[in-house]
Amino acid sequence: MATLHANAVRPNTQSYTYVLSAYANAQAPTSGNNAERVLNMMKRIHEMEREDYENTYGVPYNYSNLDENKHKIVTPDVVCYSNVIKAYGNSSATGSAEKAEEILLSLIQSAGITNERGGGNMGPDAISFETTIRAWANAASERRNPRGRYEAAVRAEAILNLMNEVADAADAREMALENSKKENTAADGNEHDGLEIKGGTLQDADLLQEKVDKNTDVINAARCCS
Repeated sequence: MATLHANAVRPNTQSYTYVLSAYANAQAPTSGNNAERVLNMMKRIHEMEREDYENTYGVPYNYSNLDENKHKIVTPDVVCYSNVIKAYGNSSATGSAEKAEEILLSLIQSAGITNERGGGNMGPDAISFETTIRAWANAASERRNPRGRYEAAVRAEAILNLMNEVADAADAREMALENSKKENTAADGNEHDGLEIKGGTLQDADLLQEKVDKNTDVINAARCCS
């Protein structure tokens, strides 16, 4: 593999984001496919640059605090994924809503991978979900038969429910980590007496995450069989 030098003039994350934004607003039948192609290119470049960074400096790339890195590498974030979802949502091509949903689910899965590497802005946000829901709303308005419109509405509601579940899992994990910090602080200062921990364990968060994963699989299965 050719070495990727930090001082070479190459597209950065912002460069790719601008291209994805352009496709998101193009409202052409092929915009979604083209945006996804650019995102996949970006993901391949990211893996190459990450591997080169770690081989060069002997340390993992820091996703939690980008300013601590020797230099920044191309990294797809939630804005990139949301632009691809929007590109599909604005496309009149058949199956665009299904593709928008597929990208959202891949974003949710990517969030777990990035968290294992130490954080990063990879979790889905409100825009990601709302754009996917809008894609199904557009599909419902474009479908001629009542059954097709109803199925699109059901898929939109499934994404809405998934949005709530992802938020609950994130809140539970944040609470668990906060409680863990309180327990460690109390242990260090021998201040167990009077310490009140109200709910929120990592086990609770894991159970909610399992629910998210299960429902993600259900939505995936429905997409594959539709």
